[in-house]
Amino acid sequence: MKTCTKCSINKNVCEFGKHTKTKDGLRSQCNLCRQQYREANRTSSAEYSRKWRSANRGLRNASKARRRAAKLNATPKWLTAEQMLFITSIYNEAVKEAMHVDHIIPLQGVNVSGLHVPWNLQLLTPLDNLRKGNR
Repeated sequence: MKTCTKCSINKNVCEFGKHTKTKDGLRSQCNLCRQQYREANRTSSAEYSRKWRSANRGLRNASKARRRAAKLNATPKWLTAEQMLFITSIYNEAVKEAMHVDHIIPLQGVNVSGLHVPWNLQLLTPLDNLRKGNR
């Protein structure tokens, strides 16, 4: 049993969502209270998300690329935090200059597969990158 911090009702633990950063591994508010909050603040949270996405396009693009590369097991675990930050800065620069970030050696090459590392990234104009394809 666990007490919800919003409604102060003692509920079964199955009524709480998972949250790995807490001691018990559960959220502090029950699923019902969280759902009611989302419904009541749907427009304001959607507007906040939209503003954040437009203000942080480079960070978002870097995050998406990191996720795609990790899915392909292309991001090595030995990359330092500095190198990861440098990758993010490359994506931020690409947004500012309206460029594409390209992997010199493709992540899904026919004969060889590259890594998602700073020295395998380059900035290209959108036309050049789309024209190049996977060659």
